[in-house]
Amino acid sequence: MMKPIQVLRWCREKFQYYVVFTTSIFFILALVFSYKLVEKTFLDILMTRLTDAWGEDNYDLRTVVIIVNLQEGTAAVLVLLFVYAADVMHIGRFKTVVFSATVCIIGLMLNKRAARDDNTLNLRLFYPALGLMALAQAAQRVNLEGFLDDQLRPMGLDNERRKRRSKFWWTVVSFAVAVFAGFGPLPRLHFEELALVLISVMGVCFFVFLLGFKRYNFVPKIENPFKDVGIVVHGAISNRNVECPQTQEPRFPCLRWLDKAAAGGNCSGEQVRGVKLLLKIIPLWCCFLTFSLVSASGSTFFFNEAMDLTNDHNYINAILLFSNLSRLVQFAASHASSFVIRKLEERKKCNRQKMELVRIGAGMICCLLCCVTASETAKRR
Repeated sequence: MMKPIQVLRWCREKFQYYVVFTTSIFFILALVFSYKLVEKTFLDILMTRLTDAWGEDNYDLRTVVIIVNLQEGTAAVLVLLFVYAADVMHIGRFKTVVFSATVCIIGLMLNKRAARDDNTLNLRLFYPALGLMALAQAAQRVNLEGFLDDQLRPMGLDNERRKRRSKFWWTVVSFAVAVFAGFGPLPRLHFEELALVLISVMGVCFFVFLLGFKRYNFVPKIENPFKDVGIVVHGAISNRNVECPQTQEPRFPCLRWLDKAAAGGNCSGEQVRGVKLLLKIIPLWCCFLTFSLVSASGSTFFFNEAMDLTNDHNYINAILLFSNLSRLVQFAASHASSFVIRKLEERKKCNRQKMELVRIGAGMICCLLCCVTASETAKRR
């Protein structure tokens, strides 16, 4: 058992490892706060907001589910676009963040205009507004966190430590927003009033973010994990008439044609091997189909069940609690499993790659148990 002095020493070491104070970070955290507030009180529980805005007479479950899933899917796909724009098009993370914040404010304004006093939605304004929100969510998801990470690069930290420190600040702000959204006055606001509050908060935080322009660290070269895929595939197609060099691909001979990219000198052999490793895990990506299905149900049908089980008229408080609890469990399970795998690897009691597969399998089993539990709950209520 650890003594109090050992606990204090451990806490001090962790504090020094994770916590760093720079002026530029606090300007960025203001925008992170506003973005997370929009996410927690509107986008994450979009189904409940649509239910509140439409009213019981005009509410259609099928339409709401389609809208929510379409918004989430669009935001996920557009992430690739903004990764490409920040790197290949040399737009940079700062300009992308400015663009996304501007688009988010415009989307919130359209949402406010779309909400009517008679508990109906102006769909001609609502659908474009939701499209802009998906665009802003995708841009901020990949570039805002990356821009926060860029501010720690001048400190000369190794890549892992830098990412852990930026992740620490991101997590702290997310936790603060979750507490404020769950226990603050926002859940009791109507759709139109909420949009007005979010516009005000987003506008103020965006202004604070712009004030720190001279203090930001701008990285000229942005890491793009998908860039090599395009380079290698393009090189292989360009050199399709070149004789393919002899390599050993016993399990995936269909990927040998990618070696033509290196044969033509368009890219290095290391890039080709990296792309091959990425493409080899395509069968593993099939697991995400099941996970995505459960995730889509979690933000639609699970919320619908929670609304039916809640007797309180102001059910959004319960939904926010449910949403924050699920995120907390996800965060705790992810870090706990990573910690266990790392400790077992340090003691040389397991193979990390095999343990990651076990981790994925455990997640798939949890998805199955989640669906079974939800089904039994719906039958017995």
